[in-house]
Amino acid sequence: MELTKRLLDKSASGFLEWQLSPDKNTFVVALGEFLVSLSEHDDPEYPEAPDYRIIVRHSDAVVIDSFGNATLCDMSRGFFGQERNVYGAMNDIYEAARRNALGVDKGDGSLTRPSEVAP
Repeated sequence: MELTKRLLDKSASGFLEWQLSPDKNTFVVALGEFLVSLSEHDDPEYPEAPDYRIIVRHSDAVVIDSFGNATLCDMSRGFFGQERNVYGAMNDIYEAARRNALGVDKGDGSLTRPSEVAP
């Protein structure tokens, strides 16, 4: 749970350098000697909302931990504050990772500014 909160805070502040992964809908970031991957998957029980999965690997590719929003749901009550649940937190991390890995917020800002239309 604490890792999820740290990923949320550091992703929102732009501190982490997320990278694209060859796996579909997956982004990775190095944290010291660990590699964290965050992926989005369809959830058959809730087709309108994806399932987010975090996998933590040691530098030798050994999986240290693996969890998703469904795993953390019951444990997270109140952890992220009253306004946010674990699904919202994982969604926010995923969106920040995606934007960072794709470089949406870098450059000249043309992707984040409203386009100017000539009259």
